[in-house]
Amino acid sequence: MSAKTALKTLAALAAVGYLALMIWTGARPTAELVKFEEQGVMAEDPAAVTLLEITAGDRHATLERRAGGWAKAGRAAPLPAPLAASVEKVVKYLHTANPVRELGAADLAGTDARELGFEPPRATIIVKGAQGTLLTAELGSRNTDGVLQYFRVAGRPQVYLVSGFVGEEWERVLAAVLE
Repeated sequence: MSAKTALKTLAALAAVGYLALMIWTGARPTAELVKFEEQGVMAEDPAAVTLLEITAGDRHATLERRAGGWAKAGRAAPLPAPLAASVEKVVKYLHTANPVRELGAADLAGTDARELGFEPPRATIIVKGAQGTLLTAELGSRNTDGVLQYFRVAGRPQVYLVSGFVGEEWERVLAAVLE
């Protein structure tokens, strides 16, 4: 056996030994993994959301979570699967999608709410659960470069900039459910 073959065999045995040790101790390598922390604007679990009231101008829709999925209030049929998936996604984003930036009072000094798309808001979203209202939020316009979207939560002084994919999903839901 050549030295090169012996070295490969020794490396393979070491790897198998390491795997056996991991299995025996139950340890997993985590040094290179980043722990995911849910840091959206809503603390409650998305599964706790039972109702969404969405208003944009004079258009309004109420969506209810039912055993068969999301449906418009007063209608028996559930939403089509792609739309229901989008609704589920935006609810999940409220809990998991960390805003890209928070604009505090100093950042907003001298800024007119119309510049951010809040006078009037693009949409007002009331999120409810079994305990009542979990969150009331407003969707504003896109920022000047069109990548991020303004978002604010009632009762909080800051305005958030959320990722474009979050805003796009909200826009998809708005276009489909508002009458």
